[in-house]
Amino acid sequence: MKTHPASRFTPLAVQLAQIIGGLRAAVAACGGRRMLGWDRRPDDPRIIPLIVPIWNRIGRLLARFERLVARLGTGWRPTAAPQPTPRSTQKAVPPRAQPDAVRLPRGFGWLVQLTHGATAASGHLQALLAEPGMAELLAAAPSAGRILRPICRMLGIRPGPPLAEPPPPAPTQSTQPESAQARHPDGRFCRPPPPAQPQWQPLRRFSTPA
Repeated sequence: MKTHPASRFTPLAVQLAQIIGGLRAAVAACGGRRMLGWDRRPDDPRIIPLIVPIWNRIGRLLARFERLVARLGTGWRPTAAPQPTPRSTQKAVPPRAQPDAVRLPRGFGWLVQLTHGATAASGHLQALLAEPGMAELLAAAPSAGRILRPICRMLGIRPGPPLAEPPPPAPTQSTQPESAQARHPDGRFCRPPPPAQPQWQPLRRFSTPA
């Protein structure tokens, strides 16, 4: 890992690299035990086809964290993030294809449930998140939270502030939901027709002149 010597966040990247290295070794050991023919394995056999995707996934997250720390060491600071676009005006974007052949689980603590070797990595990561420099790093670069939160999720760690995910923006007020709006035959939204007006007017009572 190449980082600027003046970066005070470099020790955090080094510790995370050690944690990820131990986690990758524990995951790889699951396949080694199967090759040796051990019958009584403490790990779930479903982890076997996930070994390579897990190895690649956590390796990419570590590389992103190291690049972020290296940029902070050079004096770079992130600019203000743009305001999120309301959901009603967002364009439909197709989901990004998973680079690995096997799609990884998404449940909370799924990796700890598959292999007992992830338990130690979970404890070490919780200690790293409690470091005073981690809060300073997250304040300087909020994008670090987007890197660490997936690791916390797979290891069964509920991140607290300032790592917790920010609440979604409040929805903008609309006069009428899309589902209730009238649609043109070609699929476009159109304004509903005005209410029908009566064609006759009620007669007014009048008095007979004296």
